[in-house]
Amino acid sequence: MHEFSIATALLDLVAKHTPAGTKLRRVVIEAGPLQGIDPDAMTWAWQSVASGGEFEGATIEIEHMPWRLHCDACGSDYTAADFSSRCACGADQSHPVGGDELRLKSLVVDEEEVKPQMNTDEHG
Repeated sequence: MHEFSIATALLDLVAKHTPAGTKLRRVVIEAGPLQGIDPDAMTWAWQSVASGGEFEGATIEIEHMPWRLHCDACGSDYTAADFSSRCACGADQSHPVGGDELRLKSLVVDEEEVKPQMNTDEHG
């Protein structure tokens, strides 16, 4: 299951980009169709690698990108929900362009509550 290795690498990336003094709530990633990410497996993998650490309880959201295809017949590029979609010209001779993207899109954080320290040396 490649989702576990993705989640492990993602945890390192998230640690580098989560602002100090905040609590991570959600991680949003974009995945191209060639990544073949199963949402349930990715959620399980993320929860596993984040368990017991500073990001425990943060959720992961996967935005699946559409296929980007290039039509060999007319030369146009188009997006489609599945690989077998025909071009607007009617041809079915298309090939994927990219599709293996995997990006950290955003982090959703809350500022942690900071309690002021009381100075016990003050008299008053």
